Amino acid sequence: MLPPAYIDPMKFTRTDFVKYLVILFSGISVALFFWQSIRNFHYPNGNDLQSYINASKLFFNGENPFTGTLRRYIYPLFLAVAIYPLTLFKTVYVQKTITAGLWSLLSYFAFFSTVFGCWNLIYDKRPFWYWFRQNLFPLALIIILIHPFMQMEFINGQVNLITVALMAGFYFMLQKNQRFPAALLLAAAASIKIAPGLCLILLLMTRQYRVFVYFFVLLLLFVFGLPYLINTQSIEYYRYFLNEVVPIITGNDIHNGFENFSIISTLSYLFDVHWHPLAKISAICMLAVGLTVPIIVIARKFYEGSNGFYRQTCLAAVISTLPLTFPMSESHHLLTLLIPIITIVAYWQKVLISGVGFLKDRLSFWFIICLAVLHTGQGLTPTPLRFFALVGIYIGLLILLKSKNNTFVAKI
Repeated sequence: MLPPAYIDPMKFTRTDFVKYLVILFSGISVALFFWQSIRNFHYPNGNDLQSYINASKLFFNGENPFTGTLRRYIYPLFLAVAIYPLTLFKTVYVQKTITAGLWSLLSYFAFFSTVFGCWNLIYDKRPFWYWFRQNLFPLALIIILIHPFMQMEFINGQVNLITVALMAGFYFMLQKNQRFPAALLLAAAASIKIAPGLCLILLLMTRQYRVFVYFFVLLLLFVFGLPYLINTQSIEYYRYFLNEVVPIITGNDIHNGFENFSIISTLSYLFDVHWHPLAKISAICMLAVGLTVPIIVIARKFYEGSNGFYRQTCLAAVISTLPLTFPMSESHHLLTLLIPIITIVAYWQKVLISGVGFLKDRLSFWFIICLAVLHTGQGLTPTPLRFFALVGIYIGLLILLKSKNNTFVAKI
């Protein structure tokens, strides 16, 4: 019989080795992403960040930002206005490095704010240093699980992490009953990409309906009012955008095949459906309603008086519908899964703490399979694997919402 203080060195070493390996790999990844972002910004064709900056320069100089020849700008004008401070740097090497570095730091701030904000909701409010010390392995695991998406985000200088953080901030403000700040954050996100506007569906759970009014007023201000004050030709630019750019964006499903992983895109490719832009937008709206109705029906029964973990699951379930609803094809678009993955990792923690065998819990195993298929699909983009994985994650979160065991909160 072994003495009470005895620790099996082999068992301890194996567990410890895996944990520290994950932490080390995630730390190296964070540094690598930062370097790749700066490196790609210096390439002759730049990256998406360069297109934002070029569009901002054109707009403030009285020109149409949607006609830029270097990486087409495809966002509302709010982003071109918001990113203006970065245009003040000249094109010399050092100042371009500072520009890319600042953008990367903003993306990292968005990432960590989202993760720690979700943990504050799930467990209890803690300072950021506490989470670094106490929950370092789950943080590293989250980085590993979103590694390919996060890497492409930094390589392309994209804006997805910022929009995800704004969506999360919207929900956190709702929990504090701060309606106007919540509407402000979501309006900013929807003024960059329209997809975050789907998070308004969460108001049917929280019943804070006044936020609808705040949101639409702020959205009009950000998308039309503010750009018009800066450049009175902005309405003409939007007309050009609708006539010339939108048909290109909405008509690429046939050409990209299964690389587009939304439901509409997948069906369009399978059945060779060529959509009129308005018809496709209508179909996307109907699909959004169809995917979110089950979430609302389930969550409204339990939301009132529920704990932080259940409310986090509601947010994750709604956000999991975004890549299934809106036409997306790039790896960095899957960063919308950051909040669902935070929720899944927290669920894994609760399963381990509750004493249930990790692989014996069917839902835990289901999420493992879905994430494995998702990452396999990253290497096999001509196949519909990513589409199947996204559907699986959505179904898994619905099951988690309906589960009676979702009242358990993991202790940290």
